Amino acid sequence: MRILAISDVEEAVLYEETKQLKLGPVDLVISCGDLKEAYLSYISTVYNAPLFYVRGNHDTEIDPRQPLGENLHARQVNYRGLKIMGFEGSPQYKQHAIQYSDRQIAFLTAKAYLKTFLLGKPDLIVAHAPPLGIHDQPDYAHRGTSAYTELIKRLKPKYFLHGHTHLNYSRNTPRITQVGSTTVINVYGYYLLEV
Repeated sequence: MRILAISDVEEAVLYEETKQLKLGPVDLVISCGDLKEAYLSYISTVYNAPLFYVRGNHDTEIDPRQPLGENLHARQVNYRGLKIMGFEGSPQYKQHAIQYSDRQIAFLTAKAYLKTFLLGKPDLIVAHAPPLGIHDQPDYAHRGTSAYTELIKRLKPKYFLHGHTHLNYSRNTPRITQVGSTTVINVYGYYLLEV
């Protein structure tokens, strides 16, 4: 399965027909947040693939009840045998954004962990914010989430996709980090994943 993962910045190159031909067919589009509805709809339409998404901390205009795609927040879905779990937002650092306290995130991930006893462990976890200590930044707004680090430790998904920490924030921020059997990928901009 070929997954086009996108996050945080609209990539002009994805509008180019030559890039669409170069990337080839895409089976699934996954957004890790902070992208406008029009861009998400365009990418899903042009690449002729269903959209699965979580909202980023700046996605206050996206109404999760509207038919944009499959909202993954606090859910686990099965798409063609691929089990996907998702979490929106970032750790709280200001008002009027899609953000959660550490306690709220821990509660959401604990509920999701319990659901795995019925649904099985996810192959892929999609979040907007990174796990604590993996691709996060030293500033308060872009810190990682310890509950996600714990999920990786407990559930051992094959992949953990996130956005939020732009790769241009620091030259030392890697795009991919291996944590045990889990590949953590910062999909800032776009990343083509073959599962």
